[in-house]
Amino acid sequence: MRQFILLLFFAASLCSFKKSFAQEGYRKLFLKEVGWTISLPTDFELIDSADQAARQQRGKDRIEKSNDIEVDVKELRTLVSAKSGFNYFAATIAPFDKNGDGDYVTASREANRVVYITMQENMPDATIDSFSNSQVIDGLRFSKFVMNIKISPTANMTMIIISKYYKGFDFGISYLYLNDKAKKQIEDMIANSTFTKESPKRK
Repeated sequence: MRQFILLLFFAASLCSFKKSFAQEGYRKLFLKEVGWTISLPTDFELIDSADQAARQQRGKDRIEKSNDIEVDVKELRTLVSAKSGFNYFAATIAPFDKNGDGDYVTASREANRVVYITMQENMPDATIDSFSNSQVIDGLRFSKFVMNIKISPTANMTMIIISKYYKGFDFGISYLYLNDKAKKQIEDMIANSTFTKESPKRK
């Protein structure tokens, strides 16, 4: 369940906050598993494996408790995760076998439902609006699930999950932002990213 990764970030953000000072520039990353090149803003700090593991456990506990289900994330692999204050970005993959796992679109909708319920359960006083559409990234069409969350009259956040069945994986791009600056940074990074295109086979 690739949507799971964003809840890991959210679970941790309830507990701690570290100021991030903006810096100019980008670091280029190539995610070879999906052939994706992104330019991550340098004021986004990469999350190390120990921090990631702790977030994963907290997020797993929240999802299971809120939905009365067991979550298996052994095959979920984080390609990159980064944070800037309370703003987060991640890309993940998990093997997806259409024969064994069923229809991908149906599975994605169910995963989105689980995310929505988890947010409702953990933020009972918040107002949550959601919608689905699609987004094209470097010629590839992804499904997109958006949650706008009003925490208080002066506090809002947006969680976005972009996903696609790609190269045998459930490939997910997830991000959370609390301000327009972070939104622009992340969405510009995604819009300007590129995928390695396979050369057509010669006849």
